[in-house]
Amino acid sequence: MEKSPNIFRDITYFSVGDVEIRDPRIDYITRLTLEIGSELPKGKYSLELIKPFQPLCRGGEKLNKLKSLDHKDIDSIWTFPKPDNKEWARIEIRGKMSDKTIFIKCNRIQVVPRIDENIN
Repeated sequence: MEKSPNIFRDITYFSVGDVEIRDPRIDYITRLTLEIGSELPKGKYSLELIKPFQPLCRGGEKLNKLKSLDHKDIDSIWTFPKPDNKEWARIEIRGKMSDKTIFIKCNRIQVVPRIDENIN
């Protein structure tokens, strides 16, 4: 059974932070950090995706689309932890238009609350 997601609503900030690549020749992403600010729950957060874009861990077009997103285009961000009987965790970035959802599979998601007040 899938665990309840963490849901971030009323997004006030969004950016792609660190993209750790294991080997630049292979373009294999080991960790991807998304920086978000939200009103519900209120705060600033880092979402660390471990081995995103499964099964090959290559961002390609999805990474470019992710980097081009603006917080004004995002309705909510849902993070689904890895269920016991499933292969991957996932993030759903739901756009203001219902057909504009981005799905990102990964091995694990770490949600880190941020204290940094410089994010507007």
